Amino acid sequence: MRAGRLLHALPPEGRGKLAPVLSILLGGLVLITIVSYIHTKRAAEELAMGHAVQALRFLNLELNNQILELRRNLTQWSKEEIFSLALANTYLGLSARGAANGRLVERLQDRDISRITLANASGEILASSDPGIVGAINVADREFFRRSLAGELAMESFATGRYVDHPITILSTVVRGTEAPEPGVLYLVLNTHRFAQRLLDELRVGQSGGAVVLDANSGVVIAPSWAAPGQFNPGPHRAALEAVAGTGQVLRYRNSIDGKEVERMAVASRNPQTGWLLVVEADTHEILAPAAWLATVNGLISLCILVLAAFALAALNQALGGLRASEARYRSLIETSPLGIATVNQRGQVTYLNERARSILGLPPAAPLKEGWQPRLEDEAGLPMPPDTLVSVLTDGAPMRGWTAWHRLPDGQRRVLSLNAAPLSPPNQEPGVVAVMEDVTDLYKARQVLQHSKEELETLVERRTRELTEANRRLLELDELKSAFLSTVSHDLRTPLTSVLGFAKLIHREFSRRFVPQAEDPRLAKSAATILANLDIIVHEGERLTRLITDLLDFSRLDSGHYQWKDIPVDLASLARDAARTMTLAFAEKPGVALRLEIPESLTPMSLDPDRIMQVLMNLLSNALKFTTRGEVLLFVREGVSDHADGADVVQLGVTDTGPGIPAEEQLRIFDRFYQVGGNVETNKPLGAGLGLAICKQIVEHYGGRIRIQSAPGHGSTFVVELPRQPAECLPA
Repeated sequence: MRAGRLLHALPPEGRGKLAPVLSILLGGLVLITIVSYIHTKRAAEELAMGHAVQALRFLNLELNNQILELRRNLTQWSKEEIFSLALANTYLGLSARGAANGRLVERLQDRDISRITLANASGEILASSDPGIVGAINVADREFFRRSLAGELAMESFATGRYVDHPITILSTVVRGTEAPEPGVLYLVLNTHRFAQRLLDELRVGQSGGAVVLDANSGVVIAPSWAAPGQFNPGPHRAALEAVAGTGQVLRYRNSIDGKEVERMAVASRNPQTGWLLVVEADTHEILAPAAWLATVNGLISLCILVLAAFALAALNQALGGLRASEARYRSLIETSPLGIATVNQRGQVTYLNERARSILGLPPAAPLKEGWQPRLEDEAGLPMPPDTLVSVLTDGAPMRGWTAWHRLPDGQRRVLSLNAAPLSPPNQEPGVVAVMEDVTDLYKARQVLQHSKEELETLVERRTRELTEANRRLLELDELKSAFLSTVSHDLRTPLTSVLGFAKLIHREFSRRFVPQAEDPRLAKSAATILANLDIIVHEGERLTRLITDLLDFSRLDSGHYQWKDIPVDLASLARDAARTMTLAFAEKPGVALRLEIPESLTPMSLDPDRIMQVLMNLLSNALKFTTRGEVLLFVREGVSDHADGADVVQLGVTDTGPGIPAEEQLRIFDRFYQVGGNVETNKPLGAGLGLAICKQIVEHYGGRIRIQSAPGHGSTFVVELPRQPAECLPA
């Protein structure tokens, strides 16, 4: 009405000009309405889906945090000494396993963890929060087990477990044994369905929207517990969802719910910790209906732009409510973070501190920050740092990690801080720096103590090394003196001993020939027999003493390296038969023991010292005869391949007896110098100096061979000498 009056009030020449203006205004209003309708609808859709994207990010972050917490707990548990001890197959290890069962039951506090188990390197269950499976199952064939033994913190999902009918996820890590030679594996079994649903139930988008988990490895699809049958079915669209995962793009697809085709909108992201595909989806009509309604209302109120703006702001405010909720969640995470978080402006003034940062810096929890407040940072020497030290990261725009600074508290104490900082450039605000801090004072002091202990230990090791070097030098001098003493004494003893032995034999012969026949009186005959027996003992013991002195001389020359080896081509088969012939008389004196030979006709000659190899054979045959009272002694010569790691071609010389055998604990020392088998061996023969086998070992090792023993109490003994076969061209001419 007023427009009509105004139109009539205009002069006639102005009326014609007003119509085009009104037409342009009306057209502009129509254009604004159309643009506003399209823009409003698109903005509402983007905000609605932005809420879904934020929900997806929060779900991804929450899943990461929970998996990382499980990994940290598992890693920390694996370092407990009780589990390391339980791996040992000893009495202490068996005792530790019972305690480990109790410790694992205590660790079973998370309602999502079905059980925690400790297995040895063979996959056998040693301890578990479920004691019923200890010793009942073996996990050696499981992939997570092999990966963890290799040192990896493994994680593996399954559609169903071997012993349960629901999806499970296994986290495992290696356990290093302190007493056991091999490591073990500590793993926990997570109820995937229950674990995932607990996270999914907290997230809803509209009335019918929410989140769902897809595990491509196990094929498991987990929806919220409040979802109706068929409400979430992203499985047929997995390939398309994986294609848009992490891009922020919205995927639309159609699902059949209760017999009706329903269009769904979804965003997806792949969780880096689990490999699961996380999907947030909702009904398209439900999500876009508010946007269409808002755009329609905006078109109907085309003449009142202010009212349209009010409706648009109200709708945007409603759509931003979810974002505010997400912001509140993130703020809660920051405030409850175990690390101190602070923001600093370009002038080095602190603009925000979370609760942990206030505690680290010695500030009251709820008191507001004074304007322009700055932390009092110092270097290790106590010199103040410039206020803009943290802002210096803005110079090149690169984050600063692992920077250490000292902060002086109001009461004068100095705390050591570990700082990480990065540039912060919020839109339409002054740029600054965000810093993450941690109080590492105790760790720093521990490192100082450790460094001091290390320096003391290095000094002690250096001093002990010098002492050991000096002691080793003295031992070498004593060893040389010993060798010289043995050589000199042996030579000095041999000359009078030869005379004693010779005269004893001469007296025995003359006494037997000239005096015994004249002893007709029985008492004289008895005395003569006693004298002959005593002379026999003198001769026998003199010969034994000669052998001992000979062994001492041989050992002294071999040990000092002064022996002159006389290597010539030798047929070991012929040499072995010569040794057997030499021992024929000794075996004849012991009729209960037979000598049997397994020797080929001939062997390809080898470059050896025949006297020394003969000495080896004679020592082995003499020992076998000495300790065998009934049965046989076998002397064998064979060609073959060494059972040692090198697998070289060798000639084996061996002696097998049917004597009492040698206990395992004495076999380790039987080739040591001056060592003799103890009272477990029954013999009435006098013992020697304990050098025979030591000399044999030195001779064999001189030619790159080895000597070994196979024996058991009551089953005889076998000594085997392996001499490496030399090529014919290596033999001397």
